[in-house]
Formats: sequence, structure tokens, C-alpha cells
Amino acid sequence: MRLARLVTTTIAVLVIAAGLYLVASRDTRAPRPSLLLVVMDTLRADRLGLYGYARPTSPRIDEFASSAVVYEAAISPAPFTMPAMAALMTGLYPDRVGVVNHTKADRLRPGTTTLAELLSTSGYRTGAVVTNPWLGMPAMGHRRGFQEFRTRRMLSKKRGRLSAESVTDQALDIIDGFGNRPFFVWAHYMDTHMPYEPDPEYLDALGDAGLESNIVQGFKNGRIKPRDLYFSEDVDADEVEATKRLYDAAVREVDDHVGRLLDGLRERGLDENTIVILASDHGESLGERGLYFAHDFTLYEELLRVPLVLKVPDTAPARIGAPVSLVDILPTLCGLLDMDCPGDLSGKALPTTPAAADSARVVFAAAAPARQRYDNSPWSHVEGIDGRSTMARTAGAKVIKSPLQDSVRWEAYDLTEDPEELADLGTGEDFAGLRSRLLDWEESMRSWRPRRRAGTGVAIEAEDLEDLRSFGYLH
Repeated sequence: MRLARLVTTTIAVLVIAAGLYLVASRDTRAPRPSLLLVVMDTLRADRLGLYGYARPTSPRIDEFASSAVVYEAAISPAPFTMPAMAALMTGLYPDRVGVVNHTKADRLRPGTTTLAELLSTSGYRTGAVVTNPWLGMPAMGHRRGFQEFRTRRMLSKKRGRLSAESVTDQALDIIDGFGNRPFFVWAHYMDTHMPYEPDPEYLDALGDAGLESNIVQGFKNGRIKPRDLYFSEDVDADEVEATKRLYDAAVREVDDHVGRLLDGLRERGLDENTIVILASDHGESLGERGLYFAHDFTLYEELLRVPLVLKVPDTAPARIGAPVSLVDILPTLCGLLDMDCPGDLSGKALPTTPAAADSARVVFAAAAPARQRYDNSPWSHVEGIDGRSTMARTAGAKVIKSPLQDSVRWEAYDLTEDPEELADLGTGEDFAGLRSRLLDWEESMRSWRPRRRAGTGVAIEAEDLEDLRSFGYLH
């Protein structure tokens, strides 16, 4: 009997000890990394110092990038926000999730899994502060998976956008509210979207104190309609230059407050276990090719080439020259955060060393379909989604297909010799393989695209309509 009690006691002690060992082991493991996603709306890559721009628009981002992985040819799958962000958040090209335009029908398709949903079900706290009105509307689907989602309408009575300062303050407040739990926070800045209205101190920082633009003021007060500005054939050169400098100052303002956000991570002791991604949804045309202070319409580098910087704890800095896409962000995080992610994604994990890069990678993009309110656009010739321009790009070559009423126009560019895309090589034989890849991609997207039924769009509230108009989304 005494022997039985001794055995029982010994077993109990061993069980307790094993339990304590497991707890101790669990406690000593490194906590799961958090994720900070910073999206700077309408920011083209070549306006940042880390991509070679001479003006000091981005000292804080440049400093951060020096210790991170920089992607020199990151391409957006669409030159406008809704489809670009849908691709970033799902790892799927926009056609596959039903978001191909900026309309009330362009909602994330039910059943599509988003990054926030994946992380929320993996035990992460999820929060966002988003200034773009399209992304902020609940019915569009971009709030899915977020436990905390803050917009201008929730935080301010003032119409328009939250300032970069407010976005940073709100993002840090969300992080503080999550305590010690691993988090995913998305901070979406809007200051580099027209109308550009930087705080005067950022004009001062660039040597442009007191600078004003009649173009910006006219756009803001409705005196200049977007359709008349975007495709104008008679724009004063000095006004164009002044407006471009306002854009630069807006970049500097965003840079300053992104720097504050990164400082906030460090001050809270979170920087060494947080994955940080800095990106943009698309670029901006600053007068190139006769498109003024707009995006949506073309597929040239000023609209598709975006900043993309990835910092992963214990990963060496690098610069990657091979093309990558915003659709690669979600599959990258699936690997880094060990998540069970959907199969058959459009993207692939971002390389973090030059040796791992795929120099033969082909990435794709599609412009906005023709819109009645922009019927004076020289780039829109055929109505409907199959009338939009599409693009395929490798490290050194690019083709663009634009449907016309009775034919198709092909453009081709040697990006190695002609990075500004000034010499169109048309239907040159050297680009035949890339044209074929683009046609195959178009057919694949057509097969994935869900059919839309008439009357399936969501109602847009009056205040959202006003915000959309203030950014030129609606007339």
C-alpha cells in the first residue's frame, strides 16, 4: 500500500514538473512578430531619395530603408486604389476578387480571405486607420478581419482627409490599446493624393516657403473640374512646376510622420519583433504624357512603379532589382508568420536576397475601364472591362495592350535602354513572347472574373459622396 502511494506521488510530481517545464519552455520562446503595414496613397517610387530622387523629400524613409530590403521594381497591379489594395490584401489579382474599378459594385467578393482575417484567426489583434474614403466604407469589404478600424468620419467632423499627423497618432493609439498581444496595424496615409495641401513647414524644408498653386486651389474649390485638368492641352508650365513642388512637400510631410510612427515602435520596445512594410498603392502622373496630377488611366512607370520596403527582424538589408508585385505581400507574410493561407494565390513570396530573386518574373497590371465622366480621356476608347489597357513587364521589357474601336494598339519598351518609356518599339519581334504572356493572363482573368448582376452595388451615404468628390473620385 505504501509502495502504491509512493508510486502515485512520484507520478504526480513528474507530471507537475513536466507541466512546469512546458510552461517555462513556452514562456522563453520568442513571441510571435507583430506586423505594421504603412501604405502611402498615390506615392510614386521615383519621388523618394532611396530610389534616386535628388530633392530631400524622404530622409526618414531613406534612413529606414538603409537597414531593410528595398524592391527597386515593385509594380502595382492597377494604377488606382481599390483594385491595388484588394490585390495587396488578398494576394490575388483584382479580377479574381471582383474589384476592377471605383464604383459601388466593386466590393471584395464574399469568400475572399483577407490578410486581416488570416491574422485575426491566428490570434493577432488587428487594427487600421484609413483615410481613403473608398476603403473606409464598410460595404466595400476592406474592414473585414479588423477588430479596430478608424476612419476620418469616425474621428473628425471635418470633411476630407485625416492629416498624416493624425494617422500616426491614431496608429500608435491602436498599438497601445493592444497591450502585449501580437498585432497587425495598417496605417494608410492620403496626403500625396490630389489636392496636395502640405503643411507650410514642409514647403519650408524644401526651400519653397509660401509656394501656392492655382491648379490645387481650383481643384479644391471646384473651379477646375478633374476631367478638364487631367487631360488638359493648355496648362501653364509655371503652375505645373508649382504643383509638382507641392506634391514633393506632401511627400516630405508623410515621410516625417511615418518616421514618427517608426520612432513610436522603437520607444515602445516593439521594433525588434515587428515586421514593417512600407508601400504605396500606385503612383501619380505629374504631367508626363499629358496626364496631369492623376492616375487610373495609363500603365507607364510613373503610375505602376511604387515604393516597397520590407524589414524583417534578423534579415540583412538588400536591394532587389527583379520585378515584384503588390500581390506578393500576402504570400510573403504567410511564410514569415507561419499562417495557413489559401492556395493558388497570384503572388509569390518576396525574395530577401538578390540571389533568391527571379530575374525572369513577369508581372501584370490593368488600367481602369472607360468611365462616362472621363469620356474626354485620350486613353479610353472601348467601354467595358475588356476595353481597358493591360500590361506585362519583366526586369527589362514591357508591353502595353490598348483596345481601340476596330483594332488593338500595342506598345513595347526596352526598360534597360529606355527607362522613361520614350521610344515605343510597337510590335517588335523581340516582344512576341511577352505579348503572348499578356494575352494568356487576360484570358485567365476573364475566366476568374465573377459575373455581376444589375443592381448589386451598395448605397453610398451622402457624407461619403462628399469625401469622394473632394478627392476627385466623383464629379
